Formats: sequence, structure tokens, C-alpha cells
Amino acid sequence: MFVIIFKNASFVIFCFCLKVQIFYQKTKLTYRGVKKSAEWS
Repeated sequence: MFVIIFKNASFVIFCFCLKVQIFYQKTKLTYRGVKKSAEWS
């Protein structure tokens, strides 16, 4: 029983980390794009 809960928890944490990673990458790209366009204008 405990093993199942632990596996689910680690899976949830893994998914969360993945989402954060993707969100961070998107934010970084967006920020870079905004900075570039700010420099151009």
C-alpha cells in the first residue's frame, strides 16, 4: 500500500518538475524575445 502511494507521489513530483521546466523554458524564450525587440526599437 505504502509503495503505491510513494510511486504516485514520485510520479506527481516528476510531472510537476516537468511542467516547471517547460514553463521556465517558455518564460526564458519570451523574455529573450522581449529584450531583443526592445533593443531593436
